[in-house]
Amino acid sequence: MASSAAQADYAAFEEKVKRTVYLDNLSPQVTEPVVRTALNQFGNVKSVQFIPNYIEPKNIPQCVLVEMENSRQAAAVVSEISQYPFMMSGMPRPVRARPAEVGMFSDRPIMPGRRIQCCWLDEKDPDFETAQKIKRLTRKHAAEAAFLLKTLLLPLSSSNPPPPPPPPHTTISLSHTLSTSFTTFSTTSTTPSTSQAISFDLLQNHLSNKNFKQADEETRRLLIVLAGEPAQKRGYVFFSEVQFIPKQDLKTIDELWKQHSNNKFGYSVQKKIYDKADRDFSKFFRKVRWVKKLDTEVEQYNYRAFPTEFIWELNDDTPEGHLPLTNALRGTQLLNSILTHPAFGNMEEEEDKEQVVVEESSSNNGGLKGLRDGSKPLSNRVFIPDYSF
Repeated sequence: MASSAAQADYAAFEEKVKRTVYLDNLSPQVTEPVVRTALNQFGNVKSVQFIPNYIEPKNIPQCVLVEMENSRQAAAVVSEISQYPFMMSGMPRPVRARPAEVGMFSDRPIMPGRRIQCCWLDEKDPDFETAQKIKRLTRKHAAEAAFLLKTLLLPLSSSNPPPPPPPPHTTISLSHTLSTSFTTFSTTSTTPSTSQAISFDLLQNHLSNKNFKQADEETRRLLIVLAGEPAQKRGYVFFSEVQFIPKQDLKTIDELWKQHSNNKFGYSVQKKIYDKADRDFSKFFRKVRWVKKLDTEVEQYNYRAFPTEFIWELNDDTPEGHLPLTNALRGTQLLNSILTHPAFGNMEEEEDKEQVVVEESSSNNGGLKGLRDGSKPLSNRVFIPDYSF
């Protein structure tokens, strides 16, 4: 009877493993609510279990086990995060995901019929030298991880000055893998520059043909190219690299989006909505409908699933500022850096200079005619004074 119960418990545990996802590269600011909010867009999160971090100070977690409702949802999480950079809490590196394994669970039950024996290794044992190497490597990784955590992740107090940085082009191996390396470059490097001429023809072609999904993908590609060579090699843009994007190029992308969407899409459109929402991303997401309202008694919202639940057509019901997406749902710091870019820094001043005088015209049955400075007719540009919903 006891054996049957143990086998049933272990079988249930194996099913749990199949519907669990392992995430690492977590930011120190990530909490359980953050993980739940980020992954609820793929299904229902049943449990979140941070894996204890024994080699770094203060036990700051870097990995977590997330149990989904079923194995299909878990597979969707792994597939999505593998295809697109997935950010949590603005950490300037993407989270990684893979299916969980039995050995990752500290509370795993004992496999029926399995016996575990522990013994001290003698110096003459063939595995003794291997164990010694693992021991030394663990200590080395712990020291390196502590250095990275202190200098790159956590704010430093004035009473505790940072240690001197490693010399330029010094390679530091990371703790979670033996083959991955992290290169620290001198902070005195100049602004990244793109060596190739930038063409916006493909973006204009997609927009003129109302292929907004392809235009969104092309916009993402252009941002990577404009951000510089490191972003091109990496395949995505850090929020800290947005400052290197030329002002005129970002304005060109924005103008193309506005021109081919009747001023409904574009970064400057999103900027106005963002400001009217008091720069609160929760309000902003609702206004541009990047989130959907859940059918619950308490008012709740969840992220839309990419790409099927987003709106790729332009019609009267399409919300203003809905596009471009530019991976904003994976972390708000990238979008915040774009919307606060100098390319859109003087929008309020420019709006104050534009005075629109509306007059009733008897010749068009009481229609409205806009005049600038009270005399000259307005161009075909549409002025939208209020971006509230």
